[in-house]
Amino acid sequence: MYFIILIEGDIIMKELGIFVGMKMETPVTEQLRIIKDAGFSSFFTSWSKGRPIDKYADTAAKLGLTYQTLHAPFSGMNCIWEDGIDGDNYQKIFTDCIDDCSANGIGIMVTHVTVATVAPSPSDIGAYRFGNIIEHAAKKNVTIALENLEIPEHLAFLFEKYGDASNLGFCHDCGHNLCYTPDIDMMALYGNRLVCTHMHDNFGVKTPGVITYHDDLHYLPFDGKVDYKKVGEDMKKYGKNIPVTLELNYAAKPEYKEKWTEEEFIYEAYRRAVKIAAMCE
Repeated sequence: MYFIILIEGDIIMKELGIFVGMKMETPVTEQLRIIKDAGFSSFFTSWSKGRPIDKYADTAAKLGLTYQTLHAPFSGMNCIWEDGIDGDNYQKIFTDCIDDCSANGIGIMVTHVTVATVAPSPSDIGAYRFGNIIEHAAKKNVTIALENLEIPEHLAFLFEKYGDASNLGFCHDCGHNLCYTPDIDMMALYGNRLVCTHMHDNFGVKTPGVITYHDDLHYLPFDGKVDYKKVGEDMKKYGKNIPVTLELNYAAKPEYKEKWTEEEFIYEAYRRAVKIAAMCE
């Protein structure tokens, strides 16, 4: 779904999305109403077993919002690269998430491929499990979007191994690119597989040589050092028809709560998304 956005007399056709949750107290269904009123046309949520994805999907449909992606769990997921029942169980978590995507008309499941800065090396058992996940998703007409994180090797490994899979895509997180792998241009590597985005801001690697999730702030765009001029150029090249999707944390900065209510923050997020969209044209 594309909205026509009027910016200083120019008409811009771009889908604008946002993560629903954002460390807010407002219930998800009420957040959906607010993001619709603010101007967003799509959204994504995280997934966990038993979460009422069908309720969110029903509310979204009534509001005219697109449920763009589901984000798979990632806590403890490094076991997927190791032999043992834990890795098998994590594969089942992914296939359950895929089933919820399929049942609720959600076309993309976003997933990390590792968690934290240390993980087991890419392995045959990990490749086998991801192969099963990709195959299951294909049967359900769901695309798997691999997201860039701290460790680039596993991402490269999977794209090399399953690059021919038509339902394997890339989720570019520009904030992660800055604070985890600032010397690697992830869009140059995988932009041709781009299916969705996560956009937010931070100040990069604060302590030289130390990669940590503490630098992954999820601020509003333009509140940090992400080069949104480059983001716009990359979107022109690789993501002309890909939504601008924000992944924010309302609790990340005390000033946010001091300046804006939760609803006002969402409206401010929309203004930032519109600014990015203009840079993508």
